[in-house]
Amino acid sequence: MNAFTATAFKALADDHRARLSVSWHLTDDRMLMSLRNSGAKGNGAIAMREVCALADRLNVKLRLMTSVDKLLPYYEGFGFRVTREHRLSPTYRAVTFARSPIAA
Repeated sequence: MNAFTATAFKALADDHRARLSVSWHLTDDRMLMSLRNSGAKGNGAIAMREVCALADRLNVKLRLMTSVDKLLPYYEGFGFRVTREHRLSPTYRAVTFARSPIAA
């Protein structure tokens, strides 16, 4: 990820933290997102839509991981596709998703 792209994502992350109480950051290949208790439902979806829109504009592939099964269709709704399942124990797994940029 180049410096311009990193700066654009950092600015969006700072805005989301202040405006939506949603905290996330982007590493070289993965987005880490967690919703702080803001009392407002839907803020995570707003942040995810804006992150995906920026990734599309800047042609950035996003990856994320979850261990919460009920979130699989949620992330798929944003264009993420399962790329790998991690079996961490007989009763615990995590799933890695990837989302390629969508041309406007």
